Amino acid sequence: PPAAAAADPAALATAAAWLGAAERPLILCGSGAYWAGAGGPLQELAQRSGIPVTTTGAARGLLPDGHPRCLGGLVHAGAALQMADTVLLVGSRFNGNLLFGRGPLFPDDQRVIQVDCDPAARGFNRLAELFVQGDAGRVLTALAGATPARARPEWDRSAREVVAASHQLWAAEVAPVPAARGVHPAALGRAVRDALADRPATLIVDGGDILGWSLGWAGAEAPGSLLTTSTTLGTLGVGLPFACAARLAHPDRATVVISGDGAFGLAAMELATAVRERLPLVVLVANNGSWGDLRHLEALWLDGLELEANRLGAVRYDRVARALGAEGVRVRRERDLPGAVAAALDRPGPVVIDVATDWRPQSRLMAALGVMDIM
Repeated sequence: PPAAAAADPAALATAAAWLGAAERPLILCGSGAYWAGAGGPLQELAQRSGIPVTTTGAARGLLPDGHPRCLGGLVHAGAALQMADTVLLVGSRFNGNLLFGRGPLFPDDQRVIQVDCDPAARGFNRLAELFVQGDAGRVLTALAGATPARARPEWDRSAREVVAASHQLWAAEVAPVPAARGVHPAALGRAVRDALADRPATLIVDGGDILGWSLGWAGAEAPGSLLTTSTTLGTLGVGLPFACAARLAHPDRATVVISGDGAFGLAAMELATAVRERLPLVVLVANNGSWGDLRHLEALWLDGLELEANRLGAVRYDRVARALGAEGVRVRRERDLPGAVAAALDRPGPVVIDVATDWRPQSRLMAALGVMDIM
């Protein structure tokens, strides 16, 4: 295995001093921390220093959601990140997930300490005030031993209040749509969250519009337990391949996919793999007959004009599943969804739940990304 690189002692000392002196410090971990296996050192630093932690999608679960220092994912903790005066960014470039290091996530008066094993990450879209080159695990271990422990009750309270407010806003968005044309898209994420509350699981979210609706409901209690297409949607179609591999790697975990209908179509034949390998997967397809995020963005960019190119037509994915040897279920009413998910989790092989969703609701997350020209 490659050697884990240590960091410059002077840079580590400066980073520890800045974190100790900060009034509103926050730790933000990305995929580099996940690949470094830095969950243990991260937990040690959070416990010793008292600094709250948030993560991008790839690092979700490095610090379990149930840990007292964990603010959850960046979807809800973004407001806390904006309020922080000092941010320890570990294992991520300033990419689309982080709005390229610009506002509103990263205000101009904020001090950023960037930790990465790759020197090319330095200055990528934004120049951090301090760059610490080294393995994420080794750096976090060193900082855990050097960062002064300090209670910040007002900061802890403020950070948790804005996270709680975000959760409340997310829940409030799941409101009945007048003359609804199917299930609200947020209902899929909520139903899966409730069904997985008491069991270890890997959740995969694959899609655009449905990703925006599902991330706010997704939990993560272990590293690698939440897999997605990432914010900028460059890998649509990973849902079923990820699920097959995840189930083989973690046979003790339930494996659930929430997918948009467009994303599902890009690799739907992997259902044949799941059937052949007898993998008990549950796949929920948000079937609104369109590329939902594009449909909303085109309406925004083109002054309300809708293009036919974003339509996918009326495809019954439950029937596609049955044709490939999997079980297929059709859900058209929101009240039937929780029972369908619970029953599918107890089946011995792959199950596809075709959920007829209403395309009209748009999540705050996807709307914001469209306005900020992230995608």
